[in-house]
Amino acid sequence: MRTEGESRTFNRTEKGNQHYNSNTKRLRKMKCNKKILIRGNIRNESFMFSAMQKAAMFGLSGFVKPKSRGLVLIEAEGKEEQLNKLIDWCKKGTVWSDVDHVQVEKGQIKNHKDFIIKKSSLFQAFAL
Repeated sequence: MRTEGESRTFNRTEKGNQHYNSNTKRLRKMKCNKKILIRGNIRNESFMFSAMQKAAMFGLSGFVKPKSRGLVLIEAEGKEEQLNKLIDWCKKGTVWSDVDHVQVEKGQIKNHKDFIIKKSSLFQAFAL
C-alpha cells in the first residue's frame, strides 16, 4: 500500500512524462521553411499552378516562382511532414514535366499567409 507521499511522487513523474511527450509532439509540429529548386524539362506555368494546388492541399504557405526556362523556385512553410510531401511531389512533377534535379535548402521563417505564384522579370518582359 502506498503512502500519500509516494502517490504524489508518482503523480509528479506521470505529469512530467506527459509534459515531455507534449513538448516532443510540439517540436514535431513546428513550422519550417524550405527552398526547393526544381530543374528539368518542365512547363513552368503548368508546373507552378500544380505546385500551388499541392501546397494548398498540404496546408503550406509561401510561393512558387520561375527562375529561368526549365528552372522553378518554391519557398514553402509549414510542418516538416507536409513539406516532405511537397518535395516528394516535386521529384515526380506533373504529367507534362520531366524533372531532372531537385535541390532543397532550409530557409528562414517568413510567416507567409498564403501560397501564391510570383511572376519573374522573365515573364514581365513579355507582358503587354
